[in-house]
Amino acid sequence: MKKIFILFLFASNFAVAQAIQSGESQINLGVGMSGWGLPVYGGYEYGFSDQISGGVEASFRNFTKNYGSADYKYTAFGIGVFANYHFNEALNIPEPWDFYGGLNLGYFNVKVDSDYPGAIASGTSFGGQLGGRYYFSDKMGVNLEFNGGSAVTGGKLGITIKL
Repeated sequence: MKKIFILFLFASNFAVAQAIQSGESQINLGVGMSGWGLPVYGGYEYGFSDQISGGVEASFRNFTKNYGSADYKYTAFGIGVFANYHFNEALNIPEPWDFYGGLNLGYFNVKVDSDYPGAIASGTSFGGQLGGRYYFSDKMGVNLEFNGGSAVTGGKLGITIKL
């Protein structure tokens, strides 16, 4: 494992990517932070220009919550679309970094045990996100995003793979 980490650090010093560019696409995968358990997410993003990107994203989570004196199992699935503005050119941010902000629109489907006595909140969502990426090679990077109202409310931590 130590050798892989050293190789990773060595390779990352020679090949550095820039923020998503016009015509490029990438996949984002990772885990989120949420009041509804720990979601896993995946998404596809396309560069419409050097500053504007958009895409689709889905998340899934299973979690247990106590209501009254019983535990109930929830399953939540979210799917949505998003658009981002990338600040790199406007703020003269160096190439391995990508900082962005944007809006999202989605739908959530929440299911819970059939004997649950409370309300269930499936429906649409609208929110925003603010995030950044660091590309450690010309094809891979890490991302951190804070958001609200999306398929992964709260935030996300994951990897980005350029296609």
